[in-house]
Amino acid sequence: MAVSTDGKISFISSFALVCSASIGTGVLILSYGVMQAGLALGSIFMVLASICGSLTESIIIVSALKLNAKSLTSLIARAVAYSVIRKKRQIMKRRCAYTKAEKGEGTFTNVSNSKPNTGNKELSKKAIGSRKKLGKTVVEEDQATLLDFTSEKSNQGHAYWNDISDMESTVSDLDCVRNVLINNSLLFDDFRQELKKKLIFHSRLLNTLVIILIGYCIPTYFILFTDYVEELFIQLIHILSVNFADSSSALRIISFIYSINNKVALNFLCFILVFYTSYQPDISKIAKMGFLSLFSFIIFLLSVLYRYFISPFDGVLGTPAENYEIGPHMGILQAFKVFNYAIYCFYSHLICIQAISSVENVTYKKGIFIAVGTSALMLFICLSLSTVLNFSFGTALLPNPTLNYSPLDSVIALARFVSALTMLVVIPMHVIPFIDSILNVYFLDRFAQEMVEEVEEAMILCDRNSETNKSRHSQHSVSSYFTLFDDSPKSHTSKYEKKQVNKNVQNHSTIKSFFNNKFINSNYFRVIATFIFLLFCILFALLAKNAAQYVELFAGFIDTFIIILYPLYIYMNVWMHRMPLTTNILIIGYLIFYEICALTAGIYTVYEHVFHIH
Repeated sequence: MAVSTDGKISFISSFALVCSASIGTGVLILSYGVMQAGLALGSIFMVLASICGSLTESIIIVSALKLNAKSLTSLIARAVAYSVIRKKRQIMKRRCAYTKAEKGEGTFTNVSNSKPNTGNKELSKKAIGSRKKLGKTVVEEDQATLLDFTSEKSNQGHAYWNDISDMESTVSDLDCVRNVLINNSLLFDDFRQELKKKLIFHSRLLNTLVIILIGYCIPTYFILFTDYVEELFIQLIHILSVNFADSSSALRIISFIYSINNKVALNFLCFILVFYTSYQPDISKIAKMGFLSLFSFIIFLLSVLYRYFISPFDGVLGTPAENYEIGPHMGILQAFKVFNYAIYCFYSHLICIQAISSVENVTYKKGIFIAVGTSALMLFICLSLSTVLNFSFGTALLPNPTLNYSPLDSVIALARFVSALTMLVVIPMHVIPFIDSILNVYFLDRFAQEMVEEVEEAMILCDRNSETNKSRHSQHSVSSYFTLFDDSPKSHTSKYEKKQVNKNVQNHSTIKSFFNNKFINSNYFRVIATFIFLLFCILFALLAKNAAQYVELFAGFIDTFIIILYPLYIYMNVWMHRMPLTTNILIIGYLIFYEICALTAGIYTVYEHVFHIH
């Protein structure tokens, strides 16, 4: 999930890290979903899911590079700021056109690429409001200010926009709006309040979704860990019984293993093993072990292929094999669950930004290549594994396919062992961002204020060098939408800007000192919160019927917000006005189609559990 990476990493390392985040537990559960949908229809749905995953991940990566975001939370905040800034420019553009129309210099309807008109009175109220300042309405004052701009020349490297041609020029939305806002404090206050309100809303929603998402993911990992270890202990008991039957020490070990080889004891064993790493404030070190996830599932895939094509197991299987089905033998609504199971195979949206932004000399093309390449690799692994498992066990396939094999199968035991180790890495990587999200919600107002200050600093301290701006927006490099503190000398024309920045820095320091003096931001809070949260995870793991239950219940409602709806929101606010109509229809239509399918599966699953169907 949200993993912080320090320094620069290679392109291959970034690719592997995104793969390890994508592969998760979805490969196992997706095979079970394909069995429910039938092999043919399930495979088709899997391809649709991979397209959705690569598309939304590409949107997130390219948007993060454009807006210079380093995490999903930062990306959402900057996308909100971008949309507010662009909306403000459109309002100013229409207002300036209205002023010119009143003077007979143009018509209000001549402004291109602007939003539909809703009437002058309504537009004025929407833009600023009816407050008074020095005997004039804000609209009147802004109109006069904009007219005064016409006679001014900029000495900062680019011209103030103040007529239609300037507003439709290649000057960025950020530059245009900044030039007006720093010369109109009341308008700047309106902008700040609107921005903060939207940032609070989206931050609260995103962090709440992450809390719920992780809250039901970790019990799934506890379930899988106990499944793996329970089978491994059975095999260990068998080995000790056969090879050391006369040893009293072996008998005592066997007796001890029997006593702890149950769901409750194994869950608490997992709790003990992951507790220390779960309450650490930094996961950059343990994140490097994320490659274990990819390695473990490659081992499992090779083990399954070996048992099917080369050397089938001679003993009794965990479950008797049955015939596989091609079509949706359990009904079309049951087949739709594949859309939710597949989310976990093509889902690295919470880590892809950190992984991509840490690559040296990253470009849009490299980011898209990683998004599409990882989805293609995951699709190959999932199709191969699901096909072989369905051929092997048919409709008897379980949510955790390792349970279909014999506990005494030494080849599958290797896959179980590596997968169990993976769970010990994956759980802390989820608990840490869970605690961070709780802190973000608790300090939401102050975090929103910090994000607003970041935007203000970006708007005030923009690089004035036109050559730098030109290279920044080059097609061959990543454009930086926000340019924070620039150490280069500033001209005497930026005195107001420096005062504004000093005020922001003082507020920022006050907020920092407030955090540092609070218990809730200390490591003691993390220890207590982690202890309580993991106990609840054990409880939910014991209550679940199988590893797929929570995924099919919640993925269609919670995960799709982060995987589909937020990328759609980012696309519509950052990219839609730049793209052809056909492209917009295809992208938006496809994402809405997938969201409808996932929600349908989620609603049916809730109905299924309430009325105890199947």
